[in-house]
Amino acid sequence: MTAIEALTYAAKLRLPPDTNIPQVVAKTLEQIELTPAQQNTKIQLLSGGQRKRVCIGVELLADPKLFFLDEPTSGLDPGLDKKMMQLLRKLANEGRTIVLGDSCNG
Repeated sequence: MTAIEALTYAAKLRLPPDTNIPQVVAKTLEQIELTPAQQNTKIQLLSGGQRKRVCIGVELLADPKLFFLDEPTSGLDPGLDKKMMQLLRKLANEGRTIVLGDSCNG
């Protein structure tokens, strides 16, 4: 399944039947900043950061005002880590509340 197919499928499952699914999916793809090539790439072929953005996109479909994320940057290299935090900052600037969890051992 490609990223756009996954978001479309999730939207059909989660949103009311009268929702304009293509419009909601397009808005979500813009928010998570996937390029057209990435949108049409199978999820298993995307990078870790791109996959995490698709997962966030699935949650964004319903336009939530509150996000609880547990270790959203775990497993990402420093460059992708920074890009993910920039995306979360952008979402917060749009009026969403973002709560990040972090496992701390010791």
